[in-house]
Amino acid sequence: MIKPKVVQGRTLNGTEFVSFLGQILEALNKVEIPSMGSLVEVFNQAIVERCLKLYNERMGRAGLPVSMDKLQQFHELAKDAARCLFDKQHFGKHHAAQSISKIDEEIKKVFRNFGQANEYQSSKLCEARFS
Repeated sequence: MIKPKVVQGRTLNGTEFVSFLGQILEALNKVEIPSMGSLVEVFNQAIVERCLKLYNERMGRAGLPVSMDKLQQFHELAKDAARCLFDKQHFGKHHAAQSISKIDEEIKKVFRNFGQANEYQSSKLCEARFS
């Protein structure tokens, strides 16, 4: 009896398994000399992108302008959600450490942008109220 294929903790059906194999072939074709490490990097990069998208979506719910404390709360919750998603889906310990560092760097940049947007929205609101 054939055992079901489990990828990233999830059992794949036939269609998902074919898609998974397609991703492997695509990754192999993108790299001149493929290695297991380069495959892991390709898969983890896709996961990093999904994590950053989740972070941005969660931060977008903040409804600027908000207090800095509230923005920090949204940041912490969104960052935790992104890391949780990564922990559930990543491949390889060594490459995971590199990817989580990349996620943290990008999240810091995005958070700074949200902070600046928050200040701008706040100043516009004050200006409108007191003009």
